[in-house]
Amino acid sequence: MVLSGVVTLGDILEILPFQDPIIVLEIDGATLWAALEASLETWPAQEGSRFPVISGFRVSWDSRRPRGQRVLGVWLVQEASGSTAGTPFHSGASTPAASSAANILDDVNRPLHTLVDVEEVKNEKGGRKYKIVTREYMAQGHDGFLALKGQTYLVDDESGQMMSTIVRKYLLGKYSS
Repeated sequence: MVLSGVVTLGDILEILPFQDPIIVLEIDGATLWAALEASLETWPAQEGSRFPVISGFRVSWDSRRPRGQRVLGVWLVQEASGSTAGTPFHSGASTPAASSAANILDDVNRPLHTLVDVEEVKNEKGGRKYKIVTREYMAQGHDGFLALKGQTYLVDDESGQMMSTIVRKYLLGKYSS
């Protein structure tokens, strides 16, 4: 963790050593549910990148349930816009990571965002499509993410950038939020 000072390209490559590109897939609700189930399959013995790191969705799950039946619900979320539509919750408020040093430092510098559920993601084939951003490695079905293999690419490995490049550009101010 770099709390202040210069972040070098070497620092970025050390924390992001994977050299596969970031890609965009179009998937249906059943594929999203299957990918989430795969990521929770080995809980609590998580290895590598199996535990889901996800944004834009809220996931409810129960580790006591049998493998393949742990996801209870998935919702597409967005930042609250002053509307009372949807169910509000505070991002990060109930996650174990909320007490980590990095998150504590973040909380000092910025308020929690209020997110609202805008749509339930149905566990069904076809129908509504969702765009997800992930690593090419995972899109090929590795790390147990077989559900992602063979899905429609919107940005493929030829056009996708390395995560280290994206982070470097962000730190240099070439991407703004």
